[in-house]
Amino acid sequence: METARASLVGAFSAEPEGWGPSTVFHILRDVLSDKTVATADSGAHRILLSQIWHCPTPRTLLQSSGLCTMGCALPLGAGHKRTEPDTPVVVFVGDAGLEMGLGELATLRDLKLAVIVVVLVDASLALIELKQRAGQRSNAGVDFGETDFVAVAKALGGVGAWVDDAESLRLEAEAALSRDTFTILACRIMMGRSELKSREAAQGASSTQIARTAMALMSANCALRPAPRRSRRK
Repeated sequence: METARASLVGAFSAEPEGWGPSTVFHILRDVLSDKTVATADSGAHRILLSQIWHCPTPRTLLQSSGLCTMGCALPLGAGHKRTEPDTPVVVFVGDAGLEMGLGELATLRDLKLAVIVVVLVDASLALIELKQRAGQRSNAGVDFGETDFVAVAKALGGVGAWVDDAESLRLEAEAALSRDTFTILACRIMMGRSELKSREAAQGASSTQIARTAMALMSANCALRPAPRRSRRK
C-alpha cells in the first residue's frame, strides 16, 4: 500500500518542462498557508488536485465528489469566505466551469470577499474530449474560444492576471493575498488550437494529457482501495 502511494506521489509531481496543471497546484500549495481552504470544480483538474493538494486539517478541500457538479467551486469558496473572512480561500476551476457562473464574481465584489480564483484555461472539456477520441469520434461540442478572464475580473470589480509560467504564478498569488477584492489567476495550460492541430501528432495535446493522467489516476485509486466485503446471505 505505501509503495503504491509513493508511486502516485512521484507520478503527480510538477511537470519536468516547468509548466502545467500539476505545477500550478504544487506552487500554490507552497505559496498558500496551511489554513487555506481550497474548493475544486469538476473536471480533469479536480482529479489531479485531489492527489496533489495536501490538507493538514480536515475539511480544507471542498468539492462535489458525488454529483461532480460543474460551476460549484466558486459559490463554495464564496460561502466559506463569507463565514470565515480571515481564512484564505482559493477556488480551482476550469474555464468552462467559470463561464457557467460568471455572475458569482459580482457576489464576491458586493460582499467584499477576497477569494483567489485559479482558472485553468485550455479551451476544452478535456475529459469529454478524451472519451470522444477513445471512441474514435471527432470532437463535438468540447472546443470553445478563450475568454478574456482578466477583462472580466476588471469589469466586475476584481483584479485579473494571465499566467503562463511558474514564477509569474508565484508572484501573482502572493500579490493576491494582500488584496481586499477577488483575484482571477488565468493559467494557460495548453497551446492554441491552431498550433495544437499541427503539433498534436508529434507532441500531444495538453488537454488530452491532463485527461489521460486523470483517467490513469482513477484506475490507480481503484487499485488502492480494498475490495468490498461481501455479506453472506443466510
